[in-house]
This record gives sequence, structure tokens and C-alpha cells, in this order.
Amino acid sequence: MNIRYRHFSIRRKFYTAAIPFLAAAMFVPTVTAEETSVIAVKAGTIYPVSSAPIQDGIVLIRDGKIEAVGKDIVIPEGAEVIDAKDKVVIPGLIDAFTTLAEPTMDDEDSVTPDIRAVDAFNFYGEYRRMLAGGVTTVYVSPGQRRLVSGLGSVVKLAGDSVAKRRLKDRSALRITIGELPKNPPALWNPPVPPDPCHPMVPQEKQLPTTRMGELAVLRNVFGQAQQYLNERPRKIDWKMESLLPVLTRKLPVRINCHNAQDIRSAILFSEVFNLRLIIEGGTEAYNIINQIKWSDAPVVVTGAFEPGRQYSKDDTRDIMLGRVNPANAKLLAEAGIKFALSAPSDQAIGDLQFVAGYAVSQGLSPEEALKAITITPAEILGITERAGSIEKGKDADLVILTSEPFDVQAVVDKTLIDGKVVYTRSEGEPEKEHAEKSRQFVQAKS
Repeated sequence: MNIRYRHFSIRRKFYTAAIPFLAAAMFVPTVTAEETSVIAVKAGTIYPVSSAPIQDGIVLIRDGKIEAVGKDIVIPEGAEVIDAKDKVVIPGLIDAFTTLAEPTMDDEDSVTPDIRAVDAFNFYGEYRRMLAGGVTTVYVSPGQRRLVSGLGSVVKLAGDSVAKRRLKDRSALRITIGELPKNPPALWNPPVPPDPCHPMVPQEKQLPTTRMGELAVLRNVFGQAQQYLNERPRKIDWKMESLLPVLTRKLPVRINCHNAQDIRSAILFSEVFNLRLIIEGGTEAYNIINQIKWSDAPVVVTGAFEPGRQYSKDDTRDIMLGRVNPANAKLLAEAGIKFALSAPSDQAIGDLQFVAGYAVSQGLSPEEALKAITITPAEILGITERAGSIEKGKDADLVILTSEPFDVQAVVDKTLIDGKVVYTRSEGEPEKEHAEKSRQFVQAKS
């Protein structure tokens, strides 16, 4: 081959191969200083939660993350300024227990560790009432009335994309003991079509039907998972696979239990299998303080009552979910037990601040109450790198209040998620909100 022609051929192949890369380089989007989002929130008081309150401070936000918090912060030219000089800024609130994934719905099977709550959470739902209460992040339970319900998840209630809002797809394995998981529905799997080799069969009754049966089924399930863990090679079983991270302590187990006996059973069961325990519910935690402290398990305490609704329980009698003690949170705090406060129902998620305020009226300090709905649930849920406090590098999830937290007249003026305003109080709301808060406060005191 002619040498000159060969060189030409080589150069032609090189340029042909390089054209796509050159074209791609020409159209690569570049981020300029003008395209970055910078917001400065000027506040009368900032409660970072992780440090002392700051008077007349500034929270500087860049591209949805907190860049700086303090008093003498230089605001970049061209930054958007939110004037909250006469208001209070706190971290976005976190509700550590909700049933927003298909509420009131549970799978038929009593043991379903492979179910994920995030698969049923509606990221396109309407959560304005919760955002209006300052709640930005929630734990979503996969169910309430089955022995092993599945894997709970942690999500934000608003945001630019579903991916950004999914903080943890697998937060913890949910187990329920006590009255709720008893007598699950019978299972019926008829052959289609039936034939002599595959006849119709009666319904198969499921366990458990007693508290003894609950613990027996749990020991059997986790015992099988331990055997499965040690099998080599093993045939894939997705239920067993879902239990392995719990057995190896990579995931915690959240056991919903309310009376003192059930809480004790949860502690003993977790000790037998060396599990990372989170106690959920904890209505009678005040009766078993020493055992909880010994176990080192955090507690997600369900609110004592639902704001705005008549309180119909008789606290002097033994009830299904234990006897309520309004001072439960205070007693846990005095014992040095880590705990978070959660709303008593999905309808009350927007009243989470009020639930914590009621605990303050029963002796819990305001500082501990604010931690119980911000940084402590973030620690329990394993999301402290992104939420729970106002610190550099964390997501800019903020709540701007009209006055001090837990003040009966305090209402949410704005709620920010990832530095964007997702709720703003309208002009017609203040008087209505003040009247409603005052009515609820009077009802709670009576």
C-alpha cells in the first residue's frame, strides 16, 4: 500500500473516531456562578439543636445544602434573602413513625420481611397539612397489624425528585407484638383450575393467636434465617435474604410494643438473636425504665393523645395498648434514655410540634422536646448526615416559626426542603391557626 495513502487512512480513522467526543465536549453543560442557587435566611433566633441558639443569625444555603450558620456571615451578592428577623428558625421536623404507605392496609401473610414501605408511598400525594406543621421527613411503616410487616423507609414529604426524597429505602425491619398481630386472616390458595391431582383445599389458618405464639413464631423464623445464613451454597429465598442484614446487625429491628410485658419480651428476644433493637410505641416504657436502659435501645414514643379530638381513653384502667402516662417522655429523659416523639396517627402528623409541646407541659424540658422531634429521630433513623439539625453540609430543611417553639401562639410561616420553600402561610391563615391552637391547648389542659 502507498505510504502516503496509508497515513491519510489512519488520520481519517482518527478524526472520525474523535468527532463524537469533540461534539460532546462542545455541548457539555457548564455551571456558572450565576446558575448556582444561593439563599440567605436572616433570623431573629436560630435553634441549630446541635449547638446553642444563635440570636440575629444567618443561615446561608447553596444548592440546597447549608453552607454556613452564624452571626457574622457575609451574604454573597445576588443571593436571595428571606427576611425572618422577627421570627425563629428550627430544623425541619421528623416524625419517626407513620403509616403513610397504604394506611390501614396490611398484607394477608403474617410474616413478610421482604415487603418495602417505600414501594407503596405516594411521592405525588398531597402533604400540605404536614408541611404546614413543619414536618419535612417521615419514617414510613410497612404495616401495623402483622407479626413481621416488612422493611420501613425514610422519605421527605417534598422535593425536586423522587430520588432525592428517598433517604433510606431500608431503614429497619418492622415487628409487632402484643394484641395487634393476633389472629391474622386465613390463607386460601385454590388451584386454577382444580383437577384430581390438584384438588380444592380448605383455608390455612395462620399463627399467632396468642402472645406465646408470637414469640414462638419469631424464634422459628429467625432460627431458620440463621440456618440459611450458614448454608453453602444456598438457594435464594427472598424472605430469608431480607432477614440477613438484621441478623448481621446491619439493619435494626423495630419492635412495636406498648405494655410493659411486651416491651420486656422485645428486649429479651433481641438479646437472644443479638439484634439492634428500636422500641416503637412504648406506652408503658415508664414502668420498665431500668430494663430499657440496660438494653440501650432507643424508644419511639407514640404521642399521648391526638390534638383536636376528644380524648376518650380511661387511663386508670388496663387497655389493649397499655396505660398512658403523660409524663412518659419526661421520665425517659431523666433516665438518660434516647427517645423520639411521634404523632399518634397519620391525621396528627402536622401537629407533631403540638405533641412535643404537650410533653413540655408534663415536665419535659423544651430543649429535650425539640431534640425529640429533630436530631434524635434522625439519629434513630440513621439520617444525621442529611437531617435533624442546622449544620454545615446538611440538607437545608428548615422551619420558620412566628415565635418560640411550643408557644401556643406559634405557627409555621414557611417550610423549606433542600433550600426551597414548599409551604408559605397565606394571609388568611394566621387568625384561624391561632384560634385552633388555643382551642387544642385548652382541651389538652382540661
